[in-house]
Amino acid sequence: MKPLTVEVRDETGQPVEHVSVSFHLPDSGPGGVFPGGLRTEVEITDARGRAMVRALQWNRISGQFQIRIVASREQSRAGMVSLQYIGESGKKTR
Repeated sequence: MKPLTVEVRDETGQPVEHVSVSFHLPDSGPGGVFPGGLRTEVEITDARGRAMVRALQWNRISGQFQIRIVASREQSRAGMVSLQYIGESGKKTR
Protein backbone atom coordinates (compact mmCIF):
# COMPACT_ATOMS: atom_id res chain seq x y z
CA MET A 1 0.00 0.00 0.00
CA LYS A 2 1.22 3.49 -0.84
CA PRO A 3 1.37 5.88 2.12
CA LEU A 4 -1.29 8.57 2.41
CA THR A 5 0.72 11.81 2.02
CA VAL A 6 -0.17 15.48 2.48
CA GLU A 7 2.13 18.36 1.60
CA VAL A 8 1.76 21.69 3.45
CA ARG A 9 2.98 24.91 1.81
CA ASP A 10 2.83 28.54 2.86
CA GLU A 11 1.39 31.46 0.86
CA THR A 12 4.65 31.75 -1.12
CA GLY A 13 4.64 28.07 -2.08
CA GLN A 14 7.40 27.02 0.31
CA PRO A 15 7.07 23.77 2.31
CA VAL A 16 6.25 24.24 6.00
CA GLU A 17 7.95 22.06 8.62
CA HIS A 18 6.55 21.11 12.08
CA VAL A 19 2.86 21.38 11.16
CA SER A 20 0.44 19.03 12.93
CA VAL A 21 -1.69 17.15 10.37
CA SER A 22 -4.64 15.05 11.53
CA PHE A 23 -6.24 12.39 9.34
CA HIS A 24 -9.83 11.40 10.20
CA LEU A 25 -11.53 8.26 8.81
CA PRO A 26 -15.31 7.67 8.90
CA ASP A 27 -16.79 5.98 11.98
CA SER A 28 -18.73 3.46 9.89
CA GLY A 29 -19.15 2.17 6.34
CA PRO A 30 -16.31 2.12 3.80
CA GLY A 31 -12.95 3.22 5.22
CA GLY A 32 -10.54 1.60 7.61
CA VAL A 33 -8.47 2.06 10.74
CA PHE A 34 -5.06 3.33 11.75
CA PRO A 35 -2.77 1.35 14.10
CA GLY A 36 -4.47 0.29 17.30
CA GLY A 37 -7.90 0.39 15.67
CA LEU A 38 -8.09 4.19 15.81
CA ARG A 39 -9.89 6.27 13.18
CA THR A 40 -7.75 9.38 13.74
CA GLU A 41 -3.99 9.71 13.28
CA VAL A 42 -1.79 12.80 13.79
CA GLU A 43 1.54 13.27 12.02
CA ILE A 44 4.02 16.18 11.90
CA THR A 45 5.35 17.57 8.61
CA ASP A 46 9.01 17.06 7.77
CA ALA A 47 11.48 19.52 6.20
CA ARG A 48 9.74 19.00 2.83
CA GLY A 49 6.38 19.95 4.35
CA ARG A 50 5.11 16.36 4.10
CA ALA A 51 3.14 14.34 6.61
CA MET A 52 2.36 10.73 5.81
CA VAL A 53 0.49 7.79 7.23
CA ARG A 54 1.92 4.40 6.30
CA ALA A 55 0.05 1.89 8.45
CA LEU A 56 -3.56 2.17 7.36
CA GLN A 57 -5.73 -0.92 7.06
CA TRP A 58 -8.72 -0.62 4.72
CA ASN A 59 -11.89 -2.51 5.57
CA ARG A 60 -13.79 -4.70 3.12
CA ILE A 61 -16.89 -2.53 2.78
CA SER A 62 -17.07 -1.27 -0.80
CA GLY A 63 -18.07 2.29 -1.64
CA GLN A 64 -16.95 5.91 -1.56
CA PHE A 65 -15.81 7.61 1.66
CA GLN A 66 -14.07 10.75 2.84
CA ILE A 67 -10.81 11.24 4.70
CA ARG A 68 -10.91 14.59 6.50
CA ILE A 69 -7.48 16.20 6.80
CA VAL A 70 -6.69 19.21 9.00
CA ALA A 71 -3.31 20.96 9.21
CA SER A 72 -2.67 23.30 12.15
CA ARG A 73 0.20 25.35 13.48
CA GLU A 74 -0.18 27.94 16.22
CA GLN A 75 -3.32 29.96 15.31
CA SER A 76 -3.44 28.84 11.65
CA ARG A 77 -5.61 25.97 10.39
CA ALA A 78 -6.44 24.57 6.97
CA GLY A 79 -8.53 21.59 6.02
CA MET A 80 -9.51 19.44 3.08
CA VAL A 81 -11.44 16.31 2.25
CA SER A 82 -10.00 13.48 0.17
CA LEU A 83 -12.58 11.29 -1.56
CA GLN A 84 -11.58 7.63 -1.71
CA TYR A 85 -13.24 4.48 -2.98
CA ILE A 86 -12.97 0.85 -1.90
CA GLY A 87 -13.88 -1.54 -4.72
CA GLU A 88 -15.76 -4.82 -4.48
CA SER A 89 -12.51 -6.71 -3.80
CA GLY A 90 -11.94 -4.69 -0.61
CA LYS A 91 -9.02 -2.72 -2.07
CA LYS A 92 -8.79 1.07 -2.23
CA THR A 93 -8.97 2.10 -5.88
CA ARG A 94 -8.23 5.86 -5.77
